[in-house]
Amino acid sequence: DCCHDIVLDDICRALGDDPAKIKVLLEKAKKHYLETNGDEIYHCPAPDCSMFFYKNEITGKLNCPLCQNDICVKCNVVYHQGFTCDMYQGSKNDPDYSFKVWQKNSKTVKGVLNVIQLFKRVEAVTT
Repeated sequence: DCCHDIVLDDICRALGDDPAKIKVLLEKAKKHYLETNGDEIYHCPAPDCSMFFYKNEITGKLNCPLCQNDICVKCNVVYHQGFTCDMYQGSKNDPDYSFKVWQKNSKTVKGVLNVIQLFKRVEAVTT
């Protein structure tokens, strides 16, 4: 077994400087590396992006230098602008989640609901 590093220039010469062969070899080497070091690596979740990062180097929000998308590392998605991570996670399971949060926190909705309840009481008394 050879334990010496191989210089990319040597590989290129051995492959006859054929760009297609070099690309295939580099893709296979990258795939092997990612498979054997998967626990340490985070993949960019953007569609068609092949960028990866070392987990110990990232936290919070990250801008992918390859696809230029902002990434939420905690949720493992393209950044959910305007949502906290908890809100985003809640919205994944409930399509009405953001409406419910808005409804719960909105003074306008509470006021409208109070008016509706008042009209119902008046209607009940007058009928």
